[in-house]
Amino acid sequence: MLADYSRSHDQINEALTTARDAFATGPVKAREALAQAQRQYTEGWQDAAAVCSEVDRAVADSFRKMQEAIDRGDAAEFNVQRQIASKSLLAIAYRNLDAALARGDAAMARAWWPLFVAKFKWDRRPVPAVQMMAQALSDGHKLGQAKGMVKAALVDAFSLKVKEEAMEAVAYGSKDRAVGREKAIEAVVYFGAVDSDIRAKLGVARHQELKDAVHDLYAAATAGNMEQVKALANRIKEMLS
Repeated sequence: MLADYSRSHDQINEALTTARDAFATGPVKAREALAQAQRQYTEGWQDAAAVCSEVDRAVADSFRKMQEAIDRGDAAEFNVQRQIASKSLLAIAYRNLDAALARGDAAMARAWWPLFVAKFKWDRRPVPAVQMMAQALSDGHKLGQAKGMVKAALVDAFSLKVKEEAMEAVAYGSKDRAVGREKAIEAVVYFGAVDSDIRAKLGVARHQELKDAVHDLYAAATAGNMEQVKALANRIKEMLS
């Protein structure tokens, strides 16, 4: 039986949120919640992460850095690494769904698809890709017909999240540098999930320009250079519009 990845995704994020909330009151509870999240990832996601070993390494690194942040009482670094771990789950999910669509594997697509419907709130409004995917999943022979529309909808959704987080890095960063840094790293991870798709869409040179802007956004947010954060966020929004 295939895992319920949507539920597992929520459980890991709940444990990470518990660790964050416990950070200020005591490191013991924070460590326990972090260990729970890491165990859930190892047991439920690590095999799936074989399709993107670089993302798996990033998640492992983020768990290590969260533990180190708890040890030294660095809440800002903990929250950045928490966002890396959390948003990397979506990158793993996307790579697996993409592979399932390419193979015409309806059972595997069915295991991953609900996560995106929930994450992007596609169950709250009519979305053509959702309607087509519902038909395709009820008849595996139609999966190939749905592949193009579904993939395009997902790339657009991730691209929108990059834009939103970049603009939020401006809005929040002007008041709280640590929160602005969190928003910027979210943009980085969302971009990484669909990096190759954006390259195919924009071309090599324009893709590299956008990639540099996204990573420079995080560097600027970390430094608290809000003038540069704003300029980069506007550039990112323009290039993804």
